[in-house]
Amino acid sequence: MAAPHFAGALALLLAAGGESLDKSTIQETLTETATLPPNADPTRYGDGIIDVQAAAQQVTLNQSVTGVVTDTSGEPVPEATVTTDQGFETVTDKNGGYTVLAQPGEVQVNVSGFGIESASETVQVSENETATLNVTTAATVDVVPLTPQPESVGAGEDVSVTVDVANVESYSAELADGFDQANATLFVDGTEVPFGTTIEFDQPVDGPVTVTVETADDANGELAIDHTFGGLDESLAVTTGPTQVFANLKTVGVVDDDGEYGSDVAATLGEQLPGNYESKSSTA
Repeated sequence: MAAPHFAGALALLLAAGGESLDKSTIQETLTETATLPPNADPTRYGDGIIDVQAAAQQVTLNQSVTGVVTDTSGEPVPEATVTTDQGFETVTDKNGGYTVLAQPGEVQVNVSGFGIESASETVQVSENETATLNVTTAATVDVVPLTPQPESVGAGEDVSVTVDVANVESYSAELADGFDQANATLFVDGTEVPFGTTIEFDQPVDGPVTVTVETADDANGELAIDHTFGGLDESLAVTTGPTQVFANLKTVGVVDDDGEYGSDVAATLGEQLPGNYESKSSTA
């Protein structure tokens, strides 16, 4: 969105919706209603081409749906994504509350998020009115990788992966085919755990968990980890990796006198080198 276009659209939306509109609402509306050509280059088009007509129609809407999203125990669910079949979207606040714009008629409200089951409800919205719709959703086991396994390491080095989990009550891990278990030691958040052993947690775990495999000095092979996360009478299987473990990993150093482009050069070099090479940047 070019600055002159944005300024012109801002003036038009203020005229259409009134001066009570705040900057964040206008910016969100312009972003939500913007369009992108097929295969558009984001560096050229940014958030897209402004559709002033669609934006003006949105800010002049006098209807909405409001409510609270809770779990089955009645606790509020913050940061859940709330969308409608009319294309409007918002996120619940710390108390599980939400308000989303709507056009008159029957509106389908969809709730989704990390650690919860998706839920959908419908509500009838009358012209110039706000309809109330509270949504209940059940907790579920969820896992999202935060830091992936490295592509390659030398023998004797650690292979780590960090995941964000929700409602996890148990955990176990196995090595996938391609790596000798005799050359690997498993650690979960720093505690050694035998492969194939299920850890039972005293309380459900929510947040980041780091799984590390320590490789032997003479290890060699392709290391992938099969994780099983359990909780709420269900389980979720996730495989991470693989990481290629080389008995003779060679390091190529990039010396950056100015401390500006060394990491970029090292990254590009690493993409071109064979797998048993790694590139690292350092300053002179």
